[in-house]
Amino acid sequence: MATRWLENIRSTQHLTLFPGGTLNGSWPAVVKNALQEFNKLSGTLGLGVTMTVATAPVDRFLTGANVQVEAATNSATFTDTFLGPQTITFGGSAAKTRLLPSPSRGGRVGQALILLPSSPQVLAGHTGTRTLREAGDPIKLVIAVHELIHACGLEDSDHTPLGNPDIFVSPFADEADPVDPAKDREDAGTKNGVHVLLPPVVLSAQTAAKIKALWSVPNP
Repeated sequence: MATRWLENIRSTQHLTLFPGGTLNGSWPAVVKNALQEFNKLSGTLGLGVTMTVATAPVDRFLTGANVQVEAATNSATFTDTFLGPQTITFGGSAAKTRLLPSPSRGGRVGQALILLPSSPQVLAGHTGTRTLREAGDPIKLVIAVHELIHACGLEDSDHTPLGNPDIFVSPFADEADPVDPAKDREDAGTKNGVHVLLPPVVLSAQTAAKIKALWSVPNP
């Protein structure tokens, strides 16, 4: 179920995101591009929230970033959140976002933590010789934008139905290019009998409405 951020944050219609030091390889550039893609969606669809890069990580005093992004192979601990140390483990998921609710403020979100896989793997190659390799940046971009939408306040139960494919469906099906990782795509499902391959990044009206309800609609 979608959850609103603390009112002093929600009212700004803005979130700050700190890219942590564990982001390796192409992840720093991908996260930067993901922020740009999210803000484009917000501008086009009127989501009511934008995101920019923060210069300090989340902290116990709620004076740093609203959102922090790190990368790991299995798990990572965010040591200085306003709810104390938080350990996130992937499990069967390719990435994970944890929203931190404030017990004293009706469960409103105070911070969000995103953990990305250091080296997401895809099965690529020609029939009979397919092997695992690191996913290309297009797939990483889809993963990152998906998690930014979670950071807005949307939970797993808010995922877009596969029959209305967009960047917020789950799970995706990897469409790895046999030769060129830069041509990798994620298959979000089919619409009118046609497979929707991402990127380009698309967001359904249904999911956009859920974000708008959190950020543009006055408090109930």
